[in-house]
Amino acid sequence: MMNPQQKQIHKNNLLRLGAAAIQHAMKSVALDAKAEQLISRRIQSVLDGHPDVAEVKREQAAFRRMNMTYTPANQLIVASDKLILLADFGGYLSGEEIRNVFRLCRGAWDQSKQRGEESWQRKNLEPLLERSFHNPGLSLEDIKIN
Repeated sequence: MMNPQQKQIHKNNLLRLGAAAIQHAMKSVALDAKAEQLISRRIQSVLDGHPDVAEVKREQAAFRRMNMTYTPANQLIVASDKLILLADFGGYLSGEEIRNVFRLCRGAWDQSKQRGEESWQRKNLEPLLERSFHNPGLSLEDIKIN
């Protein structure tokens, strides 16, 4: 059983991995300046521990009214939405919830490049995800994610 400090470290580890997946996808997916700024701001708010859930819920409602179309940028915005909602969630985060963020990031790529992104995630993020579950109180802060 984890104590409250270990639970917070574990949650932070998972959120950091989700952020890394989004940041990696942002490097190679065409984003306009507005989308890039929005996604970056959201990631930073999660990493700083101050996610703006109300903003995400307002934007999600607006996107539903506009019938949001698929674009790589919108896919990464949805991934950042998910990350913020997970950051605000008071319960236990599962690996599957963070893998959903990974999948959204892969979805930002065209079919021909999704396998490469999946391979990168498997090589760089999955081992850290597994490690965070085997050592829930161990911080991944000092580990560099390429």
